[in-house]
Amino acid sequence: MCAKSAAGGIVGKISGEWIHNCINEGEVRGSGTIGGIAGCFQGAEDQFNNIISYCSNSGKITGTGSRIGGIVGDLSFCDMTECINKGDVEGKESTGGIAGCFTNVSEFTNVTNLGKVQGENYTGGIAGKMDKKGLIRNCVNSGEVTGKDFTGGIAGGDPDQTTVSKPGIIKSCTNTKKISGKAKTGGITGQCGREVTGCINKGAVTGTSVVAGIVGKALRNISIE
Repeated sequence: MCAKSAAGGIVGKISGEWIHNCINEGEVRGSGTIGGIAGCFQGAEDQFNNIISYCSNSGKITGTGSRIGGIVGDLSFCDMTECINKGDVEGKESTGGIAGCFTNVSEFTNVTNLGKVQGENYTGGIAGKMDKKGLIRNCVNSGEVTGKDFTGGIAGGDPDQTTVSKPGIIKSCTNTKKISGKAKTGGITGQCGREVTGCINKGAVTGTSVVAGIVGKALRNISIE
């Protein structure tokens, strides 16, 4: 399947509710906001039970722009659980094995990426960019990740903190594959401004500056355990 933007193997764009037990095996190509299951899932703060669950993608996902993910390109006010991506993912800004970008109180639990992930800035095995109270918990990346600045085995990273940004949390996650980036590269995340706890990195990590086995750059007031 090929489209310019908001392209998904199952649905291009959805505004709330849920996606359950869906499988995509075909290649998805486009410019920006591309996902193996959905291009964009945009819930609302007053909606409840927005969720993507028990979904699988094995097709290659290729985007020439930003927000490219193995399951969903762009996610907001939506949780995800028990999903797996097996396809390789290629994009530019905000590229992830599961989601390119997720914000606004979204939570990932028990999701796995097995595909190779290649992007530019904000590239991660699970999520490229995470912001505004996002939570990644009990997730595993077993695909090689290659990016530029802000590259990580689980998440590429938080944006730099501002007065309106509320950084994300990563808990009990594991990376098992090689992570290759440039500045701000980590086995778990390239940059984090809030909390990383109980995480394990088993993969080699290479970069040009600000490189570490767990968190490349820790912003102020971060908790690492």
